[in-house]
Amino acid sequence: MTTSSSARFEALAQSTYVSIESYRKSGETVRTPVNIMSDEDKLYCWTPGNSGKVKRIRNNETVNLAKCNARGKVEGEWVHAKARVVEDRDEARVLSRRLADKHGLPYMIGMPLFRLYCFLRGEPCLCIEFSLV
Repeated sequence: MTTSSSARFEALAQSTYVSIESYRKSGETVRTPVNIMSDEDKLYCWTPGNSGKVKRIRNNETVNLAKCNARGKVEGEWVHAKARVVEDRDEARVLSRRLADKHGLPYMIGMPLFRLYCFLRGEPCLCIEFSLV
């Protein structure tokens, strides 16, 4: 029996890592594992602003998501989703606070380290929002 897309998307919210399958301009797919967080009916990840996934998502918001391990080995079914790079700093700040409230200490320790990593690379830290299509 096949699980519905909405049930699979909700299950991704319980995952630590999700593989994002995004599309190059040529149509070729690229899979990238990310640490995922959830809030309400959306999923979020933070990434360096000059990363390939940001460029691909800005070009094509269509993505597929699947539960994976830290190395990117897919461990679940793919879910068709829409991705959006959160460009507005105020919106990103509000999201960051909500995610810190929800995810607690791991988020509050991890995010400053991630921001430092981005700063040292000279890149902004951007949030990507995923929603079910």
